[in-house]
Amino acid sequence: MSTRTVVLWFVLITMAAVTIPADAAEMALVPVSASGPHTIVGNEIILHGAGQIVTLEIRVSDWGPVRLRAYQAVIDSSSYVSGSSGALNAVGWVGLATSPPYYCTPDGGCAPGHSCWFYSFNVYEGFCALPAHDPETGVAVDTFREDFVFRYAASSAGSVDLGTRDYRYAAVVIHMNVTPEYVPPPKYIGTLMLEVPADAAGTFTVELANGGDRTLLYDDANELIPDVTLIPALITVNPVECGNGICDSGEDASVCPEDCLPPPIPAASTWGLAVLGLLIATLAKVYYSRTRVHAC
Repeated sequence: MSTRTVVLWFVLITMAAVTIPADAAEMALVPVSASGPHTIVGNEIILHGAGQIVTLEIRVSDWGPVRLRAYQAVIDSSSYVSGSSGALNAVGWVGLATSPPYYCTPDGGCAPGHSCWFYSFNVYEGFCALPAHDPETGVAVDTFREDFVFRYAASSAGSVDLGTRDYRYAAVVIHMNVTPEYVPPPKYIGTLMLEVPADAAGTFTVELANGGDRTLLYDDANELIPDVTLIPALITVNPVECGNGICDSGEDASVCPEDCLPPPIPAASTWGLAVLGLLIATLAKVYYSRTRVHAC
């Protein structure tokens, strides 16, 4: 995966923004896993306790009857505070400098305690950030996945612009004669990992950014596919309360014996009891026979 390239942005910017009729294409943020106990129902992931990392995937579908040549998906980071308390954060986003100097070069220029971070190759000016700042650990465009939208396009490229918290995912097919038709199911276009802190509560609605040059689809004629439906992911945090009299998901007798009974001992089968009884009877008969012989 290449996450630091600027070629895609040039290609997308130079495409003509002309709309044509098309079916209602969709782009969705879909929860796929979490680092702790959880339940997934459609586009909602229910966490049984906070302090977890949630993995979301961006998927695109229903762009037919036209063929898809390029996409751009932008994360709306303002939605990270949409719960009742706490705030989500992209994994690896430790933080850029909040006071001058904000920018730097390979020769330096950052305040003490910060280092120069470059979000793209061949860019001379970078951002001043904390040393642990590494947003690449929380994003991906896995072009080798079987369900990647351009997996079988002979020449395509995918990347993520990490310059802001509003991550921008994009990919483009270079040769238009190999652009894909839509065949269900929805196709993968990117991965986002979010930290759900211990103080998080409520339901967070994580959204794709709409409007302007944000989340876009282009067909093989370099024309904008209109009316793309954007579907958010819901992250709901349910606190696990030991002692509430309910054996919640994520609890068992080892972590919360007040609410959860230990697993029952498996009952012996009828056949097993019959065999055991026959064995005992046989041994008793042999023992009785030997006792009579010795008595004589």
